[in-house]
Amino acid sequence: MRYKYYGTAAYEGIPALWCECDVCRRARETGGKNIMSRSQQTIDDKILIDFSADTYMHSLGGLPLAKIHTCIITHDHSDHLYPSDMLARLDGYAHLQDKIPLTVYAASAGMKHTETVLKKEIGDMEQDRIRIRKIEAYHSFEAEGYEIIPLKANHSLITTPVIYLIKKDGKCILHANDTGYFPAETWEYLNNNPVHLDFVSFDCTIAANCGDNNKMDGHMNFATVVNVRKRLCDMGLTDASTICAVSHFSHNGLGCYDELAKMGERENLVVAYDGLEIEV
Repeated sequence: MRYKYYGTAAYEGIPALWCECDVCRRARETGGKNIMSRSQQTIDDKILIDFSADTYMHSLGGLPLAKIHTCIITHDHSDHLYPSDMLARLDGYAHLQDKIPLTVYAASAGMKHTETVLKKEIGDMEQDRIRIRKIEAYHSFEAEGYEIIPLKANHSLITTPVIYLIKKDGKCILHANDTGYFPAETWEYLNNNPVHLDFVSFDCTIAANCGDNNKMDGHMNFATVVNVRKRLCDMGLTDASTICAVSHFSHNGLGCYDELAKMGERENLVVAYDGLEIEV
């Protein structure tokens, strides 16, 4: 499987709108990998993870939207779900060569939010351009030949947040943002349904902030990531062959990519940047 990061920042982006903090100032001055757009990823150009407010920008950078027919949503915060831009897929706005609809998989909050926005333009949600399917944590579903298992995330509960196990051809990826230290139910599921993780993408929103807080709620920093990785290893889910990366950075994490990369190297973690591809 090929996992590609199109966006690696949290809600604000780096540099953030209006912000004059040191991280944002240096990102503007230096550019390159220090510029991070809002979170979005693909798997094999078939599975789109989240539909962020920067999706249009990512399409200019190579995201093959017209060829993607499956989108899985982690939660309904706007940096992960911006359904107003899905309207651009409707007939009259987009002239598509195939007739396959985009199927959006989301838990209850994301499903309701998407339906509310789209129904202003679409009377019947079961139309030929966009379809929405409700998912539930710990209930697997199949899309594009992948087995996808949503797991409860430790994030704002009103967003019904999930992270994802994604399996195909004997390989398994854990996509783990937005989340803090995993909730007890998710640890229990992983313990009762062991699998070897070939790649894990961890939330690291707070990055170098909050010191050695290794059980953060809502989001993670480096200390929390290291703690979660250790527990996964102790459970036999990861080993030396597992690629572990961190992403979803905020300027409040107190570092540009250049500093974050050095921190990641010390912890044997790949620090993601916009455009990074991981093969597993």
